[in-house]
Amino acid sequence: MRSRRGFSLTELLIVMGVIAALSAMAIPNLISAVQRGRQKRTVGELRAISSALGAYVTDNDNYPIETTPIPVSQLDTVLTPTFINHLNGVDGWYRELTYESDGTDYTLTSLGRDGVSSGPATGAITSFDHDILMSTGSFVTWPDGVQN
Repeated sequence: MRSRRGFSLTELLIVMGVIAALSAMAIPNLISAVQRGRQKRTVGELRAISSALGAYVTDNDNYPIETTPIPVSQLDTVLTPTFINHLNGVDGWYRELTYESDGTDYTLTSLGRDGVSSGPATGAITSFDHDILMSTGSFVTWPDGVQN
């Protein structure tokens, strides 16, 4: 009998099948974790801007008035460097956050992963595509629970 060296084709196919099965289970979880991170970054950015707007209203007695939604980056000259060190103005998906205010109340909006308005809704959301809204320091729609 001669000695065997290496692996047989069957052994290699079995190992490749196991690796493929593990990858099939791990990749969707990895993608979901990336989206959750982007969503949490968006929530953090909205909180930071809200804190800056709270400081602004303390000094000026009203919020910057913008009756139509504008990109948050346009508030840069109003809020930096006095009320916030750096105004990012984009969400976790690198889309512009929007700001709207009548001077008394304000709304900050992220359009979510898909970048399309989801329409009016309140409460917890379970989709990465849904809008995240903050109104005068409180979240109106926010991510909660398992997201899809």
